[in-house]
Amino acid sequence: MSDSLSSKFLKLGLTPEKAIETAQNKKLGPILDQCILSLELKDPKIGSLLYYLASTVTKNAQINHLSKLSQAIYDLKLTSTDQISGILLLLYNNKIAAIKYAENTLEFNQQAFENAAGVGVVISQQEIKDFITDLFKSRHDEIIEKRYSILGSLLGACKQSLKWANAQWIKEELDAQLLSLLGPKGDLDDPKKVYLYAFLKKFKEKSFKTRKRSHDNNDCS
Repeated sequence: MSDSLSSKFLKLGLTPEKAIETAQNKKLGPILDQCILSLELKDPKIGSLLYYLASTVTKNAQINHLSKLSQAIYDLKLTSTDQISGILLLLYNNKIAAIKYAENTLEFNQQAFENAAGVGVVISQQEIKDFITDLFKSRHDEIIEKRYSILGSLLGACKQSLKWANAQWIKEELDAQLLSLLGPKGDLDDPKKVYLYAFLKKFKEKSFKTRKRSHDNNDCS
């Protein structure tokens, strides 16, 4: 059984090692198998998205919505891990109109689901560039002070405001604008060297104070 599953998972684009490991996983293997509606993938990222869905799906969503979520991936309506995470969180918290209980049966509102998952929302590279340019203007002094260590904070700000934007485009634009503003990374951006410089600075200050006290004491005597 695990051999047939691993062969199927290979066709999703998993590496041989990952395919065998997943097939042997008694929890993940069967869920991923349920996610597979077809081995004819019109986009190579479908396989990795199905794997992400299978490895993160909640029990409630697995029981009631797995086939719908899988179909949305095959239809390229869910095209990022952020969309999958977002819709699973909403389903888990029952904060989406796609969940509607009536006499213990579950109705699935396709339109509400797509709205909640950002299906069809397109954010262009120019919109990303414009947002990041404004972000850099508003946080210019902070960026100059913290340099490349601020990248995580900037990514968070972009993710919050550009919820369904292409994450790779965001990262590439942030990298480009940081490079333009700060120049290439140097010693100031190496945590080990920053720590060493701070240590040496404190050591020199302490040594100077010790010598000064010694000198003052000698003068008094």
